[in-house]
Amino acid sequence: MMQLEDVVVSGVTEFVRIYIILEYFKIFLNVHSLRRNIISCVITYIITLLSYLVFHNVLVNLIVTVAGIIFLSGSFSGKFQKKLLLSIMFYAIMFVIDLLASFLLYEAPDSNNYDIVSSFISVLFFYIVVIGIKNAFKGKGRIDLSGQWYLLLYSALLSIAVLYVVYKDMVGSRIAGPTISIIILSFNLMLYIFYMSMLDRFLYERENLELKQQMNIYERQIRSDIENNRKIRTIKHDMKHHIREINDLLMKDKIQQAKDYLHQISDEIINAQNIYNTGNEAFDGILNFYAEKYMNKSLELAVSVAIPENLEINIYDVNIILGNLLDNALENALDNSKVSMDIKYTAGMIHISMSNLYDGSINKIDGHIISKKDDKDNHGYGLDSIKRIVDKYDGSMIKSYENGQFEVDIIIYLE
Repeated sequence: MMQLEDVVVSGVTEFVRIYIILEYFKIFLNVHSLRRNIISCVITYIITLLSYLVFHNVLVNLIVTVAGIIFLSGSFSGKFQKKLLLSIMFYAIMFVIDLLASFLLYEAPDSNNYDIVSSFISVLFFYIVVIGIKNAFKGKGRIDLSGQWYLLLYSALLSIAVLYVVYKDMVGSRIAGPTISIIILSFNLMLYIFYMSMLDRFLYERENLELKQQMNIYERQIRSDIENNRKIRTIKHDMKHHIREINDLLMKDKIQQAKDYLHQISDEIINAQNIYNTGNEAFDGILNFYAEKYMNKSLELAVSVAIPENLEINIYDVNIILGNLLDNALENALDNSKVSMDIKYTAGMIHISMSNLYDGSINKIDGHIISKKDDKDNHGYGLDSIKRIVDKYDGSMIKSYENGQFEVDIIIYLE
């Protein structure tokens, strides 16, 4: 019969563990909502605590605990694969610490203080490990576990299986058990460090490329603004001559010629002005810049924009998404065809859809679309860059290539 003291110890230990798990997830993920977070914590706490108190079986408790951690990760935003990996990795660490505590205190498994001391050591080491991870990633923002992430998942799952066997067969050994546990933990840490170093290098190279793209966009926008300002200054300077000419034509009753002259001046003014004036500088700047490029290439750019002037979104992210979409269409759209883009804001989300005709051929390597330009080292990452920004906002991107038409549909959440 379980004593009240055991129930209290289990209850307190589980409460602290859930708090530590939350702190661990906060390193890598954003909280979806506080209400959802609290409900998930309560449900996880009740189920896992009942499992420990009712079932005295290691395998059952293992399954319930892993399921509880994964369920708890659901209160955070992000991809399921990332949350699954983080959950399994955390449990692998937790299992190692629990085993080490059990091995260290094996001399008196039936003593009254065994469970209390073992639980105290476990949660203390959990907290130390999580604080260490938190400090290691301090200032790096949310970590993007992309690429060959499944290697870490397989490693963590294999480690849990080996640790389970160790617990069943070597629980009485104070040398072999801890040694194997430490070796497994060290292997996982080395694999994780290697993975993160490779990922850091990949992210560094990708960010450098995106910065180059961004600088090119800014440089071209500045040149475009300078040219438009020059045209406007020229028109202002010549306006007195235009007025005198129109006045002379009217004085001579040459009404039609005066109208034609006015139309000519009007066309010059329109060409010198921005085509898109939504009031939102982030969107207007990039759209007006590409509008001129499309006219120079004889492509029709039809953009419908319905966004508020004070919409708060990072201008860098806007340039990456729209710049790469419009660049891809500029490169691949059929000559003299129409490129359609629709941008609208509704209930805390931005919806961007785009379509254009292309020649039907797509260059792909390892599932990634590659640019047709000769300089492939500095091109071909556009859609990948867009996907990264979309993921940052927990959004979605769907693209299709059917019957010579490319379509992309993007949703990003701002609230």
